[in-house]
Amino acid sequence: MHRPIRTLLAAAVAVGAAVPAGVAAAALALPAANASVGTVTAEPAPDVTVTHDPAHYPWGPYSAKHDRAKARGTVQLEEAKNGSYKIRVKGELWDLDHHPRKCAYVEFKVQRIGAPHGKWYDARSYKWCHYGKHPKEFAFWKTDVSAVKVRVSQIGKHGHHVFNKGEWHSIPEA
Repeated sequence: MHRPIRTLLAAAVAVGAAVPAGVAAAALALPAANASVGTVTAEPAPDVTVTHDPAHYPWGPYSAKHDRAKARGTVQLEEAKNGSYKIRVKGELWDLDHHPRKCAYVEFKVQRIGAPHGKWYDARSYKWCHYGKHPKEFAFWKTDVSAVKVRVSQIGKHGHHVFNKGEWHSIPEA
């Protein structure tokens, strides 16, 4: 699902809203699953608090074809003083292929605010050639962005040929 960054900013503000009293009361009035016949016991309402900062959205993990590479991370949304939007993408990239000539590869594309509809621009890409080691950490900032997408693949250690391409994913998929 593709959602513009502006929509997600609006959703982040809405997440802080409290649950309406009627919804919480209805949840308390439901009988417990383990209640005996003829009695009704009130169970506490489920915790509806957000477990992550509303301005930080997780993405991934996404994999290359045949699960030979993997990446995951977060995207942070900020509104700049001039009214434009700035995003920070952070993540980790794993090389899951033991072949020494194959590396993990992750690439990002962005849509710019005001750009022609459907036009994607190359943003950043990262390569990691250390199978079985810790993941490569990466981060980058972009301004005036309305959408971001990511794809995990493999790339030759000494070349530029990209193969075992995964699917493109819009981030965040909220």
